[in-house]
Amino acid sequence: MQGATDANEEFHSAVVAALLAGGSVREVARITGLSPNTVERWGHAGGWPERGQRKSSS
Repeated sequence: MQGATDANEEFHSAVVAALLAGGSVREVARITGLSPNTVERWGHAGGWPERGQRKSSS
C-alpha cells in the first residue's frame, strides 16, 4: 500500500514539475492522460504558477 501512495505522490510531483518548467496545462494533460482541470488543481496545490510565471494584468 505504501508503494502505491509513494507512486501517486511522485506522479503529482512530476505534474507540478512539468508546469513549473513551463509546460502548458493542456500539453501536460495530453501527455499524462489527466483532465486539464486536474492538472490545474494539482499545479495550484503544488505552488504553480510561480511569481515569474504569472501573467501580468496590465
